[in-house]
This record gives sequence, C-alpha cells and structure tokens, in this order.
Amino acid sequence: MVLTRNMRAMDRMFDRIMDVTGAVTPFRAVENVFDSIERAIPQENGATFTYYKMVPVKFKVKNLPDGSVHYDVIDDSVEQVEE
Repeated sequence: MVLTRNMRAMDRMFDRIMDVTGAVTPFRAVENVFDSIERAIPQENGATFTYYKMVPVKFKVKNLPDGSVHYDVIDDSVEQVEE
C-alpha cells in the first residue's frame, strides 16, 4: 500500500467520524452523517426553513400529488403569486 499525506488524512477523517457516530464501518459512519442531515430538513407540506450558504436562503416545502417533495426558494424581494 502506498501511503501519502492525503491517504492518511482521509484515514484520520474516517476514524473521527466512526468515533463520533459509533459506526462499525466507514460506510455506515458516512450513512449516519447523511441521515442526520436529512432529518434536519422538514418534509411537511407548507413548512419553511432557512439554509445558510453565503447569505440566508429561505425555502418552502411543497408536497406534490405524485408523492415528490419540492423545496421552493422564498424570495422576499419578488412578490409571490398564489396559484
């Protein structure tokens, strides 16, 4: 096996994730991280939440009849037209 700084950094990252999540394998550790992110996003119709990128962006959750969930950006500077 060829060891480099980048490979060792990745190894340390997975070790830390596994310690924090209590997972047995690196794949399960990453899955736990994604699950926790997914739980933080609401799925209820009409729910709103704010996602901070470089500036705050507000979203509104819209459940469609086909079962899909859409996250529409709420732009305060543009007047919303109700359907």
